[in-house]
Amino acid sequence: MGENTCFDQLKGTLVGTFSINGAEKKMKIPATLEYVEGGKDDSKSDDSKSDEMASGAPDDEPAADGKEGIRIAAKFNLGLKDFGIEGMGVGKKVAAKQAIEVSLFLPIKAAEKKEPEPKPEAPTGRPRVRPKNR
Repeated sequence: MGENTCFDQLKGTLVGTFSINGAEKKMKIPATLEYVEGGKDDSKSDDSKSDEMASGAPDDEPAADGKEGIRIAAKFNLGLKDFGIEGMGVGKKVAAKQAIEVSLFLPIKAAEKKEPEPKPEAPTGRPRVRPKNR
């Protein structure tokens, strides 16, 4: 103990209502929240990719293009029958359970420092008087 530890990833649960085909279902989805450092190489080693797959985070996340931000990733299964999607093709041509992968990148825009506007300089010399047009 005693040393500062900084976590690059946090595990959590997304909670909400999923709606498909007019049917709604309350869901809890495991997710990973990750800080992406600006200018950081986004490529990952094979070991970290396999760790991510085991943790439920998608392994082919979109690149942050060198931007600083937060990435939210989740991987879960969805039963079509739970949303009233049934028929001859479900379970045969279309899998009854669909694998869903979500990856969202939220860029963090650095606060721009505004330079204070310079005060106008005091006029020098003699003021000019303009005649009025009549």
